[in-house]
Amino acid sequence: EMHDKLFENQRELKKDKLVEYAQAIGLDMKAFEADLESDAIKAMVEADKALAAKVGARGTPNFMINGKQVSGARPFDSFKEVIDAELKAVEGLKDVKPDAIYAARVEKNFEAPKAAPTADGGAADTSKVVYKIPVGEKTYVKGGKEPLVTIIEFSEFQCPFCSRVLPTTKQILDTYGDKVAIAFRHNPLPFHKDAMPAAEASLAAGAQGKFWEMHDKLFENQRALSRENLETYAKDLGLDVEKFKADLNSGRFKAQIDEDMKVGAQFGARGTPNFFINGRQVTGARPFDAFKTVIDEEIKKAEAEIAKGTPRSGIYAALTAKGLDKAAAPPTRRPPADDNTVYKVPVEANDAIKGQADALVTIIEFSEFQCP
Repeated sequence: EMHDKLFENQRELKKDKLVEYAQAIGLDMKAFEADLESDAIKAMVEADKALAAKVGARGTPNFMINGKQVSGARPFDSFKEVIDAELKAVEGLKDVKPDAIYAARVEKNFEAPKAAPTADGGAADTSKVVYKIPVGEKTYVKGGKEPLVTIIEFSEFQCPFCSRVLPTTKQILDTYGDKVAIAFRHNPLPFHKDAMPAAEASLAAGAQGKFWEMHDKLFENQRALSRENLETYAKDLGLDVEKFKADLNSGRFKAQIDEDMKVGAQFGARGTPNFFINGRQVTGARPFDAFKTVIDEEIKKAEAEIAKGTPRSGIYAALTAKGLDKAAAPPTRRPPADDNTVYKVPVEANDAIKGQADALVTIIEFSEFQCP
């Protein structure tokens, strides 16, 4: 409704008009006006912009049809040609469930966009980029007390991919022992309605000394995260349930979660799970070997730092000291469009979606409301 209202009035988009449109479509005005000033909402927009730049969608409108790019206000036949080709390709996915078709189609055809050229004409190597990303004073950490490698994980309890990566993070801790620590920062995706309450529940349990126990309980039951369920889990864990309920009612942990989300967006952690290994980003529910490669490199760097006299307690700060303080800027030059390239564009975050959830073809549109 707001989408349509904004396009109908795209020459009148000042704040007073936005408030007027919100009233016209019957929104909760107190919540709407608060969200207009919310850092979390701004972070979502910035994250979308960063994703668009990453896959080469620099102008508007820009569409990704099962990952294939169609740029500009093109005629219907331009879309039909790509959609028909995708429908034909999907016919071969006999054993794939409908809700997994988008991921399967993109995974099969994914080809990463060519890296932006560097000043000397070579390709930029983003795998070596280091970010000076803070662990966070209130962040819960498990693993070594003075690790050689610190992994900051941005995750949330309703995301199936976050659950899928748990065996990998366990294998990391089992393999590397006190050389590695994992810090859990929250990034509840608005698309998952129970993710924020679950994040609050984990911190409420943490206030009673059982963050990791609640963490495990929530992932074990990520399809059952209602308020009633959360209170049941608190009881199962032996928490003071009345204190737990009071903490949830007070909203005392929302500021901490919002700060985690803000930091995640600042460093390009748009979706979940997202990891920073001594400041180096690894995205998604990747296999153990994808982490091992980076961890082993970072252990060597840490050992070299110790040999120079840096104490173990200062390794993370030393190795990230010269890191970037925000996500790397997108290339200024737009990559050339390639009709045969399939881009791996996530759709599980805060996107507003219309159409069937199990559609055979998914079109992601990058757009804006002032573009004629």
